[in-house]
Order: sequence, then C-alpha cells, then structure tokens
Amino acid sequence: MGVRFPVEIFPILSFLTLLVGLSITYGIAVGFKHIQPFVPYISYTGTYGPEDGIFTIVMFIATFLLQIFLLIRFKQVYDGNSMKGVRKIIIHIINWVSALCGVVSGLGTLMVGSYRVTENKSVHNLGVNIGFSIMIYIVLQTAIGPFIRPRLRFRWLIFIIRIIIIILIIMSGAIFMGAKVDELENIDFIRNYLPNITE
Repeated sequence: MGVRFPVEIFPILSFLTLLVGLSITYGIAVGFKHIQPFVPYISYTGTYGPEDGIFTIVMFIATFLLQIFLLIRFKQVYDGNSMKGVRKIIIHIINWVSALCGVVSGLGTLMVGSYRVTENKSVHNLGVNIGFSIMIYIVLQTAIGPFIRPRLRFRWLIFIIRIIIIILIIMSGAIFMGAKVDELENIDFIRNYLPNITE
C-alpha cells in the first residue's frame, strides 16, 4: 500500500496563500501610501504597482489550489456515496450542483484578481459577488457530508464545525454587502498623496 497524499492540505494552502499574499500587498500599499492604513477595502490593496501584480498572482494561486480541492472533494463524494435509490441520485445531483458553484466562484475570484477596482469597478464587483457563490458550495457540501461516510467516527462534530463556518461566511458576506466604501474619502486621500496620478 502506498502513502496517501494529504488532500486536506489544499484548502489550508489556499487560505494561507490569501492570508500571506494579501498581507504582503497591504504592507506594500501602505508603505507606498496607496491606501489608508486602517481597514482598507481589500481590493484597493491591489490597485497600483508594485502590489497590483502580487495581488493578481495571489488570487490566481489561491483559486488554483481551491479548484484542485473542489475536484478532489467532488471525487470523494462521488465515490463515497453509499446511499441507495433516490437518495443516491439526490446526493449525486447536489454534488454536481455544488461543484458547479465552486467552479463559478473560482471564476469570480479570477475576475477580482484580473480587473482592478479603480479601472473597471463594475467587472471587479461582479467578480466579488460571483466569488461569494462559494457559500452555496459550502452549504451544499455540509448538507450531504454526514451521508457520505456514515461510519465516520466524528461526522456530527464535523457537521457542527461546518455549520459554524457557514454562519461566519454568511456574516462576512453580509458585512461586505452592507459596508459602504467612502469613495470620496479614498479619492481625496489619493489626491493628497499621489497628485501626479489624479487630476
């Protein structure tokens, strides 16, 4: 028997890539006075060079790692579906729908990394909203999780942890959707520190 590759590492790597990469772009943006140092709109950390290239690379790498995980999870659910009859078909359909939501979310994340908020705000914000479709993926995978490996020892504990994660993601999405970015304040800040870029 061969050594099993720890596939659980992909979502952790994706999260760490985003955390470290966006912290680096934040640090560079603050260092060059491209953004205000306190609680910036995260997309503004990838607006000007040199941090814009790092922001794009980080978004692409995190999306790539997440898509690998989605493919592995899809295969796990597909192979681990031990239900019979109609339940097996329902879990199969939910697995396909959640995989589609995960892929669409990845496309949204790529749009966020590709289009700067200051140059093409509508496409960038569309990408952000599409990226939040990962919530649908997580909800669907959480719903079918306990039925995939019925003999798993801690399946209900894992289910509760997933529910907590869903609540946290919904809260962050609500905060994002409800937050108003004071664009005039950002424009004034940019004008004060970068007079040659703005008119």
